[in-house]
Amino acid sequence: AERLEVIDCVEIDYSSNELGGVLQGVLKGNGNYLERFLSGFTVESGRGFEQLVPLVRGALSSRAAKHYFGFATQQRAAWEQGGRTSAKKLLYVLRTLLTGTHLLRAGELITDLTKLADRYGLGDALELVEQKRRGERSARIRRVPLVRGIEKNQIEAAHIFEQDSNFRQAMLLGEAETIGAGWRKVSQFVERTRAVTAQDVQRAASHYLAADMRTTGTLIPQPPQTQAASPAQPH
Repeated sequence: AERLEVIDCVEIDYSSNELGGVLQGVLKGNGNYLERFLSGFTVESGRGFEQLVPLVRGALSSRAAKHYFGFATQQRAAWEQGGRTSAKKLLYVLRTLLTGTHLLRAGELITDLTKLADRYGLGDALELVEQKRRGERSARIRRVPLVRGIEKNQIEAAHIFEQDSNFRQAMLLGEAETIGAGWRKVSQFVERTRAVTAQDVQRAASHYLAADMRTTGTLIPQPPQTQAASPAQPH
């Protein structure tokens, strides 16, 4: 059962589920179910709940991080389609992205954006949190550094997801050797990505995206080929 209410200007999203379905979701890495046990925002619990918490914590895996990354990607698309003005949707993007990123890096589920923003270079998000607390619905914030931080975190998460199998790790190491970068560069990817500045991007673009370095291909359509007439069949 699900119900959404506004009580004292606060949105309350209520839902209830059968325990069996919730535990199956936990094993599949569903962040919605994981947070019911590990978010720290439990209003009331019993002995059975307390016994389940360590078991749920032990079930954390990269599957859960993929859930958060997928949700963040969907919410970002919705935020952009809405004109990049909704504070609520942007906070959803930030919260789920950082929860998933931190889960991958530290194996810990933290759902409080204010505890993660500074740690992952998204301190501007705290201004957005204060706007939402004041009841403002539009996102009045210095968006350029904030959106840039979102993009860096998405790149980092995607890179980590690529390494959740031995086969893919071997592919990354082999590709690095093939292009002459050396296999050690793979382990430096996240650190080097974080160090990239807007000036670095502009400098690379002005150097490599010059008109005299482009390669132009022209596709010339061929006339349709006519099939030779089939010989007459004897009657």
